[in-house]
Amino acid sequence: MKNTLVVIILYVLAVRIPAQTSAPTLPFSVVHRDANSRVWARTNYETGASGQTIKKVHQYTELATGMHYQKNGQWIESKEEIEVLPQGGAAAEQGQHKAYFPSDIYEGLIEVVTPDGNHLKSRPLGINYYDGEKNVLIAELKHSVGQILPSGNQVIYTNAFTDFAADIILTYRKSGFESDLVFHEKPPVPEVFGLNSAGCELELLTEFFDTPEPDQITPISKGVPSSRINNVLSKNHVKRTNSLETIDTSLKFGNMVMTHGQAFQANSIDKSRSSKHGISVSKTWAKIQQRSLLIESIPIKKIGPEFQALPNSSANGPKVAAAGSTLHKVSDSRLLPERRFARTSTSCIEIANANLSQNPGVVLDYNLIIEDASDFTFQSGNTYLVMGQFNLSGTTTIEGGTMVEFDSYNQYGGGNWWTDGAMINIMGTLVCNTDPYNLGVFTLDIDAAIRENSGQPGVTPYTGDATFLNLDSATVFEIHGLRFCGGAAAVTRPCETWDDFSISHCQFLYCGDAIVDRFDDYNSYNINLFNDLFAGCDDVIAVVPESSQSVVWASFVTVDAVDFFNTLYNLIPASLQYSVVRVDPGNSGDIWCDQCSVNPSGQIFATSGGNKNYLTAASLAINAGPGPAQQFGLFHFTTQADQALEGNSVVDYGYHYVALNANGTPIDTDGDGVPDYAEDANGNGIFDFGDLSNWNAVNPSPCCIGSGLLRSAHILRP
Repeated sequence: MKNTLVVIILYVLAVRIPAQTSAPTLPFSVVHRDANSRVWARTNYETGASGQTIKKVHQYTELATGMHYQKNGQWIESKEEIEVLPQGGAAAEQGQHKAYFPSDIYEGLIEVVTPDGNHLKSRPLGINYYDGEKNVLIAELKHSVGQILPSGNQVIYTNAFTDFAADIILTYRKSGFESDLVFHEKPPVPEVFGLNSAGCELELLTEFFDTPEPDQITPISKGVPSSRINNVLSKNHVKRTNSLETIDTSLKFGNMVMTHGQAFQANSIDKSRSSKHGISVSKTWAKIQQRSLLIESIPIKKIGPEFQALPNSSANGPKVAAAGSTLHKVSDSRLLPERRFARTSTSCIEIANANLSQNPGVVLDYNLIIEDASDFTFQSGNTYLVMGQFNLSGTTTIEGGTMVEFDSYNQYGGGNWWTDGAMINIMGTLVCNTDPYNLGVFTLDIDAAIRENSGQPGVTPYTGDATFLNLDSATVFEIHGLRFCGGAAAVTRPCETWDDFSISHCQFLYCGDAIVDRFDDYNSYNINLFNDLFAGCDDVIAVVPESSQSVVWASFVTVDAVDFFNTLYNLIPASLQYSVVRVDPGNSGDIWCDQCSVNPSGQIFATSGGNKNYLTAASLAINAGPGPAQQFGLFHFTTQADQALEGNSVVDYGYHYVALNANGTPIDTDGDGVPDYAEDANGNGIFDFGDLSNWNAVNPSPCCIGSGLLRSAHILRP
């Protein structure tokens, strides 16, 4: 994975000095460094309204996983560089973790040294088929001399397996380490060995040597009740045995974690995707014949279609096991090649030709990343810039009024939006300390209108290749009060989450995919959408894979100029209620709608204050709902550009904005500085249990202020 750059801009000092002492603006300089950050500061001078010179000190904190490493007691900037060693092999040693690459992968071992000193020594063994009962090793590792690619941070071992063309690519990043198996030819189908493709998995077996046992992070270890898992597995008739483990496991080696892997088609060795949604790869750590194995597996029914674009192997034909060999031998138990310890190779690692191996391939990968367990807060009033991947495993808090910008041009990437694009990777708990007006904004760094106006105007219709939030955790998630502008994907979830997922009071504008949910065969849960806006996106919800059995519940949703409401396989959109859907002429999308106002053409939206999805005065969606707005917590909201308050009227269809007063700020009836919507916790227009205070100064009444759901008071935008 890529390093991440996060910039926090703070204005910390404003001192008035006489005009005659003015001086030129000084450049930023580093005033503090540590492992994952550095503080920059500068002083500049500005002319005030009355002509005086004002001295201002600006500082920001730049954050990056693996930014620095210590050398001779000093913090040195990390570099993603692999260098040839005089004694053979190659090494990447200019970072918090180190990586060592053998000259010949068949003879040597890959070694990663974690920042806390754990040594992870490994070597691929072979590629296997397993159908729950029978095993067969279909390819073994063979001699292959490593070559450093022009990127400088990758080593490739070409044609590293018997039977069909497949490469191994190892990538060193400041924030972690990546290993990829790249198929360039189709492997033989399971039927060649008497197995059935329908119930068979393809596995990559990797042996670890003298490596400490990892902590295995499963849904149960993250707090998901075993009854929840067993009920879902039983409901979906998943076959379970001790050796066929379909629930993915994250593996924690000290302060580095092996996270969810992906399989996907790639256009070339730089792994530029030919399809934008990968397939989840499960991991299992197993002890077999007193040997430590990492087993990465994926069902043939999922990966098989990806192989269709590849040429057949020249070695295709009947497979007969040689005497004394484990290769091609079908067995009830796993038959492993003979264990080989590292040996000195006479070969030297090479520098690759720039045009090496540009053929299409199918990639199966795993990522080992540095884990930062500390809590992190995206603070109100601050601006952050994410340039690569930023991994957070503590509690991540998003405050209303924060601005998080992402690199839109993938400066550090190789064209693969999933592993190379800018991304915040949340591995712990997410807390949205926001509200429907005081949004947290996630946008691209090219979106000057958003940046200069705190999220109010429209956005640049450019998707880029950033993924704003990847929710890589089994923690229950509720996202609310966020605005996403641009990006390849706004919110993504891996399959191993096991919990219902709620998104409320959010805006998704010009995203490639607003939500990408990576289900698995056995996973089943609800996606709950409430008062959300989707405009100019490719998909509202892109679902992977085809066998999902989950349900979408959506109320008060506006879908404007979106190609597809669902990239549907077996996703069950239970109800898109009380919603407004605009389908552009010629749209081929699959819109599933219950109690919707569908407008195939015509001007159905109005713009006010930069918000472009108010309903026009003549819209049939006004007063079209099933009951009063207060019943749905929308008393203080509006759907109309003239800011007509919903109040006790019949609720309108579609997305609701917080109603504003003549000054363009939220209505504050009692004038206490806290708007009505924030004081009325349940949005019912009545001062009752759980309200922050009596917002209704016109008709005050006593009430029991209890410990109900309280809205936090935030600094509001002017």
